Amino acid sequence: MARYHEPFNEYLNRIRIQAAQELIRTSDLPIGRIAEELGFANQSYFGKVFKKQTGSSPRLYRLQISAQKSPDRF
Repeated sequence: MARYHEPFNEYLNRIRIQAAQELIRTSDLPIGRIAEELGFANQSYFGKVFKKQTGSSPRLYRLQISAQKSPDRF
């Protein structure tokens, strides 16, 4: 849902990052490919925007998701 008075680029980035989170959770696509598929000019900018919105890098987010899917074996 769009937030009132939210600048368009912030809205667009929020939607893109939500899509990125879904792709990271459900695919094995490389982070750079996800950034490209979602229209980011480069992986560095994608990482910056992703971290700003989620609090973690795309790589760390993927590692956290992977850890949740397969519990530690001790």
